[in-house]
Amino acid sequence: MSLRDAIEESINLPPPNSGSEVFVTLSMHDAEGPVLYGKARPIFVADLPPRGTTATIGGGSSSTGIRNWFAKQPTPGYTSRNSPYGYGQADYYLSSQKFDAGYQQPFVNNQRVAMDFSVRRDPGIPFFSWLRGGPTVQIEIEVGPTAVTLDAAEEGLYLRAVGPSIEDPNHRAIYTVSLDWMPIIL
Repeated sequence: MSLRDAIEESINLPPPNSGSEVFVTLSMHDAEGPVLYGKARPIFVADLPPRGTTATIGGGSSSTGIRNWFAKQPTPGYTSRNSPYGYGQADYYLSSQKFDAGYQQPFVNNQRVAMDFSVRRDPGIPFFSWLRGGPTVQIEIEVGPTAVTLDAAEEGLYLRAVGPSIEDPNHRAIYTVSLDWMPIIL
């Protein structure tokens, strides 16, 4: 499911006894060889602030009317940060140490690394959206003290980004993310 479709489905669920989550599959291909494979189970948040800001994770609603053409709109997304369902321990990635044409080391399943995963679709300021070319998508991955924030492109069912590697921020990496949406009935 595309991120846009997942967010629309989540917004249209009747509150307060329902919510939604996505099952995320993540791959990262480091320019120096390591390949990363990850899984996450983030929940929907109607207004998801960027990592490292003082804003709190909470609800929000879209505004309508002319006066709101110039106001920043809520930024819906999915995050495993501070999940009330305790899924954070299930979010992890595995890494191969080296993967190239001459040598391959498979993933080692007993060396999982915990991570927090967030993805949000920022509608920006409605009146000025034509200047930026539409909504922007950000992916955030936190692994211990290392964190990367990526500007992603929506390509059908996938999100793709290029940025610093989680394994070594001095290297460049290509990220691909897919989402499977699921409602939560409380």
